[in-house]
Amino acid sequence: MKLQYVNWDNFRFLTGLDKQFAHAVNDIYAIFDKEFGGEISKLMRAISSPAGEVVNLPCGDMLVQLDQETGDFSYHFQPFEGERYAAAIAQGNERYGDRQLPLVATFVLKRGDRRVLITAPLMSIVRTASDISLKYQTYSHTYVHDENGKSLPENAFSYIGVTRRGWRTRWAEHVRAAERGSRYRFHQAIRHWADRALTVHHTIVACGQTESEAMALEEQMVSLETLYPKGLNMIPGGYAGLKYLRQIGAAGANERVTPDDKQEIVNRFFESASRRGLPNPLAAANWCDPSYAEKVICAGDDRLKPDQIRNARFLASLGKSTDDIVTEIGARNKPQVQRLLAGSTYSRVA
Repeated sequence: MKLQYVNWDNFRFLTGLDKQFAHAVNDIYAIFDKEFGGEISKLMRAISSPAGEVVNLPCGDMLVQLDQETGDFSYHFQPFEGERYAAAIAQGNERYGDRQLPLVATFVLKRGDRRVLITAPLMSIVRTASDISLKYQTYSHTYVHDENGKSLPENAFSYIGVTRRGWRTRWAEHVRAAERGSRYRFHQAIRHWADRALTVHHTIVACGQTESEAMALEEQMVSLETLYPKGLNMIPGGYAGLKYLRQIGAAGANERVTPDDKQEIVNRFFESASRRGLPNPLAAANWCDPSYAEKVICAGDDRLKPDQIRNARFLASLGKSTDDIVTEIGARNKPQVQRLLAGSTYSRVA
């Protein structure tokens, strides 16, 4: 039977799910289309004819779940609400006009208490979507709940990446590296949570992208959400990450590096440094970046902040006493300022 609402090739490429699941999604989208007054059909026509009609689908997530023990499908529409989605909605409206994006599709595989979620932009899997198999994707992997069902800290166990080969291919490569004993932070997390986490969420943030679009998005997301120590990315995202690999000597100055090469170069550098006995070499490499070092050194409520540090040095150059400096910059105590001025602490903060 023909799939009226689902692009089978894109669906299979993005999710790896079978045709039975695709047909279930198709039937459920027919229900959604009726509930939303034909807006999904309007969206498909708008995709194939961009100058066509306005689409007024609400922003939200169309979830379809398969209980793998019973074989039963269920569905639910989760509207997006609150400030968390305001920026994404504005970005979607800017890119697609007044089609009321973002609108995503989430496919859930449930087995007992465990769930695997795969989320993709709805526009990439509806029938009229163009082929995305030869273009770039920006994706994330997140361990959401521990073995007791408790929510894990936001972004702490998240990894963001870019690929032209499909996120499922990259995920399989990460899993194999983890099984081989890789000490890369993300691979350690895979080993730790493989038999523990009750929920893992794979999100295709964007697909059908050019290289520059994907790299720009990855750079922005990693810097805000998952760059070590906030999450599982150990180097910056996007072209900043490629530049960084050259800066720390992991890639040659003239070496051709593509987004899909990046992880292999990271692994190569990590393993080489580890064999030489350097602990956590990529984390240590971050200290080549003064801004990163500054963020780490000054983190914590009891630490002096960059402006306090610079002000203390300036006041000392004017001949101010240590006691006066403590008062003027709001330091915790006199020894804290003495160690700073002696150069025994905060030496990386210029």
